[in-house]
Amino acid sequence: MPTAQKLPSGKWRGQARVAGFKAESKTFDSQRDALSWATAREEQLRLKRAVEKASVAIAEAEEGEKPRLLFREAAALYFESRQFEKKPANTKRGEKKASKHPLAELGGEEVHSMDNRTLRKYRDTMLARKSPRTGDFYKEDSVRLHMAFISSVFNFLNEHQDYNLANPVRGVKKPKGKSRNARITPLQEAYIFDVLTHYSKEVEDDDGEAYMFYWMLLALGCRPGELAELKLEAINIEKNQIFLEKTKNTNARTIVVNEQDMQHLVSWLKRDSRPKDCQFVFPWLDRKYKIWVPYRYAEPWKVIKKKVGHLLDPATVPHLFRHERISRWYEETEMSDAQIAVLSGHLSLAALHKYAHIRAEKLRKHIDSVREKDDERLLSAWTEQALIKEAGQEIKPEAHKPIEQQLKESPVKTRSF
Repeated sequence: MPTAQKLPSGKWRGQARVAGFKAESKTFDSQRDALSWATAREEQLRLKRAVEKASVAIAEAEEGEKPRLLFREAAALYFESRQFEKKPANTKRGEKKASKHPLAELGGEEVHSMDNRTLRKYRDTMLARKSPRTGDFYKEDSVRLHMAFISSVFNFLNEHQDYNLANPVRGVKKPKGKSRNARITPLQEAYIFDVLTHYSKEVEDDDGEAYMFYWMLLALGCRPGELAELKLEAINIEKNQIFLEKTKNTNARTIVVNEQDMQHLVSWLKRDSRPKDCQFVFPWLDRKYKIWVPYRYAEPWKVIKKKVGHLLDPATVPHLFRHERISRWYEETEMSDAQIAVLSGHLSLAALHKYAHIRAEKLRKHIDSVREKDDERLLSAWTEQALIKEAGQEIKPEAHKPIEQQLKESPVKTRSF
């Protein structure tokens, strides 16, 4: 268990202890940093132990036979693999976070014995459990990410470790959370950027960074993580373009930037206080390691939620800025789904179907046209009915003529060759 001990000097010593390894310690200025280091170090040691155990099992297995690994050992091999290292940084962080509960609940299960029933039980157990941190039930999207991580481990074993295991996640219905339908109204947008204006004045070393980050996030429609990792070399000022080499879908894409937004960004980048030794467009100084890292946009967002959160939809998160921009592309332009997908980076046009309802109002002219034709037909029928009554004729229902009669009455046309 990680511990932190206060020293006579006022500093804190973090201690990491894991069975099978020599105890390790390191000194920090705060208790929080000491506990954070000790927790992370113990996790690394446990991962190392699992990898060593799995490696021994593979080495001792008879030729042609695969060792019966525990799920935690398989996950350790996956985290140490080249396939995991090649994934984007955000994806790796997400999978590490999503692995916590599956490893705690299923870590002792043999991968050979895990099946659909195991995953259904895990899914139902997690959905019925409350988080000790928030006191709320675990969300469907969180459990879905847990199952995605389990699936990734089994895919790794089958594709790169020559196992032939049935993926237990396949055939199990994944929980689906509520779709993101919230919007950011112009008034809410004004409140948010008003808070960011004061944030830049109150927070040391911000220098308008929070304001500019969220301004560009709304202007570009990219994902927050993509913008946070953006580097100076990706900006083409002459063409008013931004090139995103690393994205969620691993496919690079080019974003066309409005000329005014580009000028706004360039003037901000030319400020005297900008760090000269940093390649990130939106840098964040990690005070612990004294290095520049991608922008941590969650920090100003906490202030936004605290000050104007009661005026926003509960579902409002930084990613909603991307949703709002795409919604406005549908609302205010005539671009096709394929054109919007080029800008947004969606791999499938089906992912954009949820925005189709925004253009419903643009179909009104067609609906009105159909109604006019309906009125014309009805007026014609009423006129015909009045003439029949005036002539004293009996109104008979229209009968469909048999095909033999239609052929007999149809004029014969010959074709010359």
